[in-house]
Amino acid sequence: RHQTIQYSQNAYTLPLLGGFHRIGLTEAQAQREYSKIQTLTTATEYARLSESNALYCKLVLLQSGTIIGIHLLGLSHSDIPSIFEHIIQKRLTIHDLPQQAIAVPILQQLFEDSHRQWIQIEPSQNRDRLEKYFRAKRKQFS
Repeated sequence: RHQTIQYSQNAYTLPLLGGFHRIGLTEAQAQREYSKIQTLTTATEYARLSESNALYCKLVLLQSGTIIGIHLLGLSHSDIPSIFEHIIQKRLTIHDLPQQAIAVPILQQLFEDSHRQWIQIEPSQNRDRLEKYFRAKRKQFS
């Protein structure tokens, strides 16, 4: 039940209270549109040490790694949401993030940390898919 999402209509920033911004789809919206999604939550190293000027980021991704939603908490740069809008509109994947030339060092760290997390998750997803495939084949021939 996959539907085409018009990213140009969904890649908007919704500034909420307390420095929280939502860009693109929420988890609930993504679950309705695509049954299988993945989320990654990262924080800057500075955020782990201090609560002030911290930046927390939650990415909503398709199984392919395409970023379809981003939730940000604790923004100190006003241009950060527009950078994430661009990422969603261009349909970038988690693998594209480290190569993005970003002038904001805090974002570069978030991108690299998110990519590292994804690389750790991805092999288990592939293994699960292969196991399901071979289970179905064994059933078919037994």
